[in-house]
Order: sequence, then structure tokens, then C-alpha cells
Amino acid sequence: MNKKLSKTTVSLEVMKQVIEERTHVLEELSNTDPLTKVANRRALFKRGNFELSRVNRTQNNLTLILLDCDFFKDFNDEFGHLVGDEVLIHICNICAKEIREIDFLGRYGGEEFLIILPDCDISGGLEIARRIQQSLANHCLPIKNKDVSMTLSIGLAMFDEKYQTFEQLINDADQAMYLAKENGRNRIEVYQDKNSQ
Repeated sequence: MNKKLSKTTVSLEVMKQVIEERTHVLEELSNTDPLTKVANRRALFKRGNFELSRVNRTQNNLTLILLDCDFFKDFNDEFGHLVGDEVLIHICNICAKEIREIDFLGRYGGEEFLIILPDCDISGGLEIARRIQQSLANHCLPIKNKDVSMTLSIGLAMFDEKYQTFEQLINDADQAMYLAKENGRNRIEVYQDKNSQ
């Protein structure tokens, strides 16, 4: 009887461990972009809302970087969609090397990526954005016996008391990023609130 109970207990423990491991794997999959292996949009919003509530409590800084690959459609048209995928992976690898351990990188959509920078002001965000641009310029992607370079249009926005939601902060980083595109691409722009000028 004791032997049977012991076997049952071991089996239950093993089953519990297997279930926990599989649950963890499923959670990882539901929060990861399958192509680039960085956080997906769902995970970005979860982390962003967490950081926003933390900032409201601690009054620390929070900055967002929104970046978009310039002329991404041209890569797809000239080299094909598989190379377009390689370009996105390359950008993520560069970003991951240049951000801090506490920063959070995710794919916002298409060829747009968002980086959440906790405890970071605009000047710190600009430094990280410049490092990413420089590293991307220094590390071309070898495609079909040719070194291909790519550039980014980058927008930054920093949290202040006017923001009620994470989406509003993203929207302002997005406006800055579009300004970078309008002003010639391959540049960094910081969101300026026109109402406070």
C-alpha cells in the first residue's frame, strides 16, 4: 500500500512539473514574436502598462523609442521576403546588443519596433538610439555576396503627468518617428508637445 502511494505521489509530482514546464513554454510562445524572437505586441503592452503604473508610484523616468526600418519595402522588392525577414532579425539583434538589461524590446508591428526604457530620461534615450544607429551603420547584412546597409527612423517620447495611458505615450513616440521620416529618414526625433511651447 505504501509503495503504491509512493508511486502515485511521485507520478503526481512529475505530472505537476511537466504541466508547469509546458505552461511556461506556452506563455513564452504567446508573448514572443515568432520571426524575430523578441517580445510581441501583447507582451509590449503588458510590460508598458506595468512600467507606467510603476512610474506613477515612483515618479521615476520612462522613455520610449519607436523605430522603423527605412525603405523596408525596397528590401522585400529587391531581394524577396526571406531577406526582408533577415533584415528584421538583424535589426533586433543590433538593438538587443545596444540596450540595457532592464530595457524591453518588442516588435510593435511590421517593421516597427518599440523599446521601453525604464528609469531613463530623454538624453539617455537619445544615447541609446544613437548607439543603435551607429551599430547598424557599422554592421552591414551580407546578402547574396553583397553587404547591405539599412537605416532607421527613430522617435522618442518621455513620460510626464499628461499621459494617462501607455497608448498615448506610444502615439507621441510614433509622431516623432514620422517626423524623422519626413525630415529625411535615418535620423532621430524627440516628441515636442506643441501645447507646452
